[in-house]
Amino acid sequence: HLTGGKDNGLYITDVTNASRTMLMNIETLAWDPTLCRYFDIPMKLLPEIKSSSEVYGKITVGPLEGIPISG
Repeated sequence: HLTGGKDNGLYITDVTNASRTMLMNIETLAWDPTLCRYFDIPMKLLPEIKSSSEVYGKITVGPLEGIPISG
């Protein structure tokens, strides 16, 4: 998942990464509530699932500043 810190970060993952957890419903492309309940995983702790082809943001510091971050 991507994160930029607690104040301005993104807590997201793409569908390819989410599917590897076996907690994502591959028909809805969302976290599966039944599986999360079964394994006692609070859904609020899971990152938002995004498409693999989106630009999520840009690097904001350092020599790579301005470079897009995508899935």
